Amino acid sequence: MAHQTRFNGIGMIDRSINLTCFSQADLRAYVQGKLPDNETDRLEHHLTTCDKCRRALVESCGDDADEDLSAWELEQETPRVPSQNRVGKYLLGREIGRGGMGVLYDALDEETRSRVAVKFINVATAGRGACKRAIQEFHALSRLSHPNIVPVLDAVSHEDRPFLVMDYVDGLPLNVWQNLRPIDAVLAAKIVCSLADAIDYAHRQNVIHRDLKPSNVMVSGFGPDDAQAADAPLDVKVTDFGLAKIIGSDSEITQTGEVIGTPAYMSPEQTSGVPDQIGPAADIYGLGAILYELLVGRPPLLSVDPIRTLELVRNTDPIPPLRLRPDLPKSLNTICLKCLEKSPIDRYPTAMALADDLTAFISHKQITARPPGPIKQVTRWGKRNRGLAIGLSVAAISLIALLAGSLWFAKSQRELRVVADQEKRNAQRAEAVATEQKRLAIAKQERERQFWARSLQTMHNFSSALGNERILGLKSHEAIRANAESLVVSLYDDYVQQLGPVDQWTLEDVIAIDRHALMKNSAAAREEEQRLSDALVALDRIEATSEEKRFPLIVRASVLERLAVFSKAKGDFRKAEGLVRQALDISTRLIELSPDDPNAYRNATVFSLNLAEILLSLGDKDGFLAMGENAVRFQKEGLARSQDDDLQRFWLAERLGHYAHMCLRVGHAEDAMRLIAEARVLTARKPFPESLQPRLDQLHQSFDQMEHDISVGKKTQPPQS
Repeated sequence: MAHQTRFNGIGMIDRSINLTCFSQADLRAYVQGKLPDNETDRLEHHLTTCDKCRRALVESCGDDADEDLSAWELEQETPRVPSQNRVGKYLLGREIGRGGMGVLYDALDEETRSRVAVKFINVATAGRGACKRAIQEFHALSRLSHPNIVPVLDAVSHEDRPFLVMDYVDGLPLNVWQNLRPIDAVLAAKIVCSLADAIDYAHRQNVIHRDLKPSNVMVSGFGPDDAQAADAPLDVKVTDFGLAKIIGSDSEITQTGEVIGTPAYMSPEQTSGVPDQIGPAADIYGLGAILYELLVGRPPLLSVDPIRTLELVRNTDPIPPLRLRPDLPKSLNTICLKCLEKSPIDRYPTAMALADDLTAFISHKQITARPPGPIKQVTRWGKRNRGLAIGLSVAAISLIALLAGSLWFAKSQRELRVVADQEKRNAQRAEAVATEQKRLAIAKQERERQFWARSLQTMHNFSSALGNERILGLKSHEAIRANAESLVVSLYDDYVQQLGPVDQWTLEDVIAIDRHALMKNSAAAREEEQRLSDALVALDRIEATSEEKRFPLIVRASVLERLAVFSKAKGDFRKAEGLVRQALDISTRLIELSPDDPNAYRNATVFSLNLAEILLSLGDKDGFLAMGENAVRFQKEGLARSQDDDLQRFWLAERLGHYAHMCLRVGHAEDAMRLIAEARVLTARKPFPESLQPRLDQLHQSFDQMEHDISVGKKTQPPQS
């Protein structure tokens, strides 16, 4: 960008300073009629101020340049200043800006001697609908008098041309101002609190704005020298009520089926194109979208395709701000997400209720909003995925039945001990009777041992299923999965507590210890770490005496990885590096033993990525890049062995994205772009199952965000797994 953009009045662009110039590709697309409508409007406005781009446009037009440019100039002809530079009692000064509807003049009210802004509505280019909206804006604002709303003072018709007269605001639009300084959580809350107070006032006057977004908010009250000061006085004002609706009025300009507003800031009900469904709750959503952008620097839901953006607004929940900016207070995250609820009844009932919660947050008091509980989350997910919800319910019932059987087994064990004690006290009984009782007891023990073995295997299978990405992709049933995990962990707790000496541990015992450490995920528990270390000692004995070589190696690699987690938690990254390297060496041996096993390649991929992160923490960038490429190689080989399995293909795309994030952290933007491109090819190869679609959408959003960050020269943090 060669020149800085400056705004005056109510958000119009100052013509005295050039805007960002367009590329040759954009100009060619405009000439060929392939440029999107929103970009076409912006380009045509830009051409009125930039001689450089007009010359470039002439070159793009070829032999018919003069004729095409003349036609364009005729279409874009803006009105001259009215005769005698006067509109009624308003003396017009210089033109200070222009927008899609017309031109803005600096003016003087000769009666009050006050400075005003006069907006001329260009009938030729804006159309009759825009003129009607300008009149609607005047009628909407004429009933409003609030310090945070830019008032329209008068509507004038001069020489058959409509004008609007409004207060002059010397400031910047919020979307520009927010890029001039860092915005902390408290400042963002104060800004939106002022806006909510103004919108609540408008609602009480039966006026709905319907197009709230950062570019329709003006920030003033500071000079250029204190624009970066943390304590600079701020004055925010809502402007542009051109899409406003007066409740109870029959003068609705928008027709049924016409979508009004800006896609990235629309409420879900606005995307339906039914004006009667749009009420004050739409403005609550808009305020939440402004707060979201102030907190994380982008709208809640955004795609390069406006139609895709509308679909996201209707069907996809935004990523919580707390996940994108972990330093945010949880209460402000809750406030923001409540504003962005899909259903209007789930948002704040009034803008004043939102302002009250923001005031409570600023004052360090308790807010009224609460995050949706597990039951509500599950219910919401179940309505969208009825078939899967029924399946999960059946699985939960099966789990309860398994737990009931386990409890019965524990009770039987206690009864068995009572029987054994009774037999000891009755040792004087006849030898024949004692022998028969012993035979019966041994038979019962064998049956119960077999039952316990089957139960333990079922626990292993269920814990593996909980970690399977086909289930993890269904994030909305998190509460059911968490309860199931808690029950299985409890069973493992009971099992590992009753283990005997280390020299008596079996391979099944070691597997139970490893699964217990994985599911409990308690990196601070010394007992867990010691038990895993003892498991390695037991594996030495088991491997020396067992004819099966491959499966004990798989268990050993898993135990080594668990121990590495404890070392990283204590900050001992060197020890963690050694443990993960051992696990990776074992995985390489397993690939040699079973070259057609996709899981062997997947484990090698996981260990390579873990080792890459550890090396990055140790400052070894070369080692980090080598291990990252190693992980990609293993997973690609595994995908080939799995015959292009959907889950393996998705998992590879996700790993490529994770590695791309890490490459950005060390400044390797080119490697990151290459990895993102490979991942996009994988996801576009053929459709994925519906169960993976939510995670696929989030994966594409992360790709879009990384590409955006690369384009603006920013680094990024890896996504939370």
